[in-house]
Amino acid sequence: MRFRPVSANCNEMCADRRKPKPDHDDDLTLFRRAAGGARRLHDDRVQHQRSRPRPAPREGANADISAEDRAPYESDKPSSHGSLFHASPGVQRKVIRMLKRGQIRIEDQLDLHGMRVREAGEALQNFLSECSQRRLRCVRVIHGKGLRTGGSVLKENVATWLRLRSDVVAFCSAAPDDGGTGAVYVLLKK
Repeated sequence: MRFRPVSANCNEMCADRRKPKPDHDDDLTLFRRAAGGARRLHDDRVQHQRSRPRPAPREGANADISAEDRAPYESDKPSSHGSLFHASPGVQRKVIRMLKRGQIRIEDQLDLHGMRVREAGEALQNFLSECSQRRLRCVRVIHGKGLRTGGSVLKENVATWLRLRSDVVAFCSAAPDDGGTGAVYVLLKK
């Protein structure tokens, strides 16, 4: 084998490689050796054990009577044009967020337009009972906005009836594309 002579620039470069490393490189090497088996933490906050919240008392004096046996509550008071929302204790925030955004598939719907309060109450009770038997998860109930009459009487009644049912986990006003404040998404027990 024959070697070529090395140029002056190459000798200088090789000499730079042989120079002792600065102190901070030695410190870095020592640190890496000392922390060799360590892993990065994703969350460095301490997780405290939370106590479970006390169960909330049921609404109404007839809490022991099933929702189907109760007479539907009726109100003649028109609702405001605001949004409706109710969730039972223990419903996950992610599920509530998806319900509010209309991201849970609607499996059936009931339109209460043009019905009187008593008719609407019976129709809603029958519809929700049927949906529970069919094991539906999310349904839409259209109660209307009552813009011509100064407010929806059905809206307040629907909210009250839904709160009384044990098979309703949560409900909220629908997204604008699905009826907005004139309809509600209802999440039923699995």
